[in-house]
Amino acid sequence: MSENSAVFKERKVLLTLCYFSFGMIGLLFSMRTNIFQYVQADYLDGYTHIASLVLISGILMQFPLFLTGLFIEKKGFQKALLLGMISFSLPVFLLFFVRSVLFFDVAFTLLMLGYGISVMALNLFTSNLHPERKGNVLLMLHLYFAVGALFGPRLISQLTDSGFSWQFGIVISGLPLLIVIAAIFSINRKVSFSMEYEGHAESSLAGKGSVKNPIVWLFVVIFLCSQTWEFGMATWFVIYANDTSGLDPSSAAWYLSMFYGSYPLVRIIFSRFIHRMNLLVVLFIAFSICACFILLGSLSGNYLYFSLTGLGVALLYPAIIASMQEHFGGRATKTIGFVTMMGGLIQYVAIWSVGIISNQQGIEKGFSSLIWYMLAGALTVLAVFLLEKKQSSSEMVYSGRLDR
Repeated sequence: MSENSAVFKERKVLLTLCYFSFGMIGLLFSMRTNIFQYVQADYLDGYTHIASLVLISGILMQFPLFLTGLFIEKKGFQKALLLGMISFSLPVFLLFFVRSVLFFDVAFTLLMLGYGISVMALNLFTSNLHPERKGNVLLMLHLYFAVGALFGPRLISQLTDSGFSWQFGIVISGLPLLIVIAAIFSINRKVSFSMEYEGHAESSLAGKGSVKNPIVWLFVVIFLCSQTWEFGMATWFVIYANDTSGLDPSSAAWYLSMFYGSYPLVRIIFSRFIHRMNLLVVLFIAFSICACFILLGSLSGNYLYFSLTGLGVALLYPAIIASMQEHFGGRATKTIGFVTMMGGLIQYVAIWSVGIISNQQGIEKGFSSLIWYMLAGALTVLAVFLLEKKQSSSEMVYSGRLDR
């Protein structure tokens, strides 16, 4: 039965708000690599403090990912979306009051917690608005994130170059977020369709989402590897470029903007036909592209190659979420929350290790060590493909025996 026009309009408005919300989150969150440089210049020596902050806040961020899945079960997707937006926006405005490294540590940790809630809520909410084409809407969602992230580093650099403090810059950039939250709150009070969690609807998939299933743990590794380079690039690139060639933060931001700039092009193209593709093939190609460009960048010293890794990274997160929903079921919020939580916990240890390696052997070796995660990601995707094929063959054999 087709949807009536009122419900269709409500879904369309909510989808638009989700897209714009993720764009604002991308804008604000991508500013952190520049802010790390400003904080280090003002308060710190060496790389250990930033590395430890990223590690601790990143680990803490993983628990809200899993808890958001549980929250959706109890309260529904719509309340989770509103909670995520509020949780992210409040710490943004707390950053205005940063006058010491301790206050920055607290505010940034709260920002990471809010980021975890908002990302999980937005991805699951958006994909369940249109479950029949989740791959398409997730790519479009991340397209908006990419557009926002494209302008973030340049915007904060231009504001600071114009004489404003970075604290003022990030707060003034976050003001449109308040309008989005007000709009989401308003439409959430008026929606007439249900998006409550329906875990019983796919109970037959419960076994697939069990922690005893090795594919769940393989997806943990895939998620870990995909996020390690994306977050590692955002955390360390400006510092890496500054310390290896004296590139100032404003100039380094251009390379970071090119990194994020490739996201929109890739996501526009693939959003048209990703539903026709094998998502594991997409992931294998994306990891391989990243590994090749990191190797070229490390060997040549040309920062443009690091920017070009965005061609592969653009596909990773939305393809992983869509692939998990395809394998574990569209309502497998707990499984997806568990995978992202576990992968994220290890991911931040990997990003932290860049600082430790950099202190001991130099930033060049520390930063380039991230290539191993791209190679591991490609191999793990291959392992999932082979294991799925094996499990499918076993199920067919078992079914054939029952039919006799």
